[in-house]
Amino acid sequence: MSNNEGRVALIQPFPKLRIPNAAEPLTLLTLGATLQHEGFDVSIIDGSITTISPELLTSYNVVAVTAKTAQYAEARKILKMSQSIKNNQYTLVGGPHVTVYRDNILKDGWDATCAGEGDLEIAEMIRKKKGLVLGRPVKELDTLPFPARNLIKPENYIREGDTEASISIQGMRGCPFVCIYCARDVVGKSVRYHSPEYIVNQIKEVVDKIKKRIELRAE
Repeated sequence: MSNNEGRVALIQPFPKLRIPNAAEPLTLLTLGATLQHEGFDVSIIDGSITTISPELLTSYNVVAVTAKTAQYAEARKILKMSQSIKNNQYTLVGGPHVTVYRDNILKDGWDATCAGEGDLEIAEMIRKKKGLVLGRPVKELDTLPFPARNLIKPENYIREGDTEASISIQGMRGCPFVCIYCARDVVGKSVRYHSPEYIVNQIKEVVDKIKKRIELRAE
């Protein structure tokens, strides 16, 4: 295993434009599941519920950050934290901001950046593929693993007004609309759907895990 493999931190910076802890980081959970299938040791660090510090990042070989435009300043702070750590961390960044401003991102000092969907690229990027990577859209969404919800604590994600955690399930990617104010390159112009069977099986998995957690609490 090279120095750039090993422990991977998938990080969401503090979300400036929504209620913190409103929803679990579903994109990172899906990427985390992909990396787990590839044999990586993965953790998720969510800035909406965790204060991110250099000490928190020290034990990782790879720091991979996703960011919307409103979060990118926070992403750069995370990059500087990583660069201050003396263990030669490998830094990646992706997400909506990167997809739109792809030509300028590497100038900030990241080792690699992915514009577009990263599911088919992230494992290879971590195996030291540097520079700008253009993510390929996943045509058959059912080939994706279920989100790795074992990487978070669902009870940390409670929407305003609720008393219990909520679970999000994604049924599609892409957008069929043509709003003039939207950068459609971010979500993709082709609409792709999960099959009903995939969604039902994911719901069953979530319910089964919740039941097990309740049973453990009762014991």
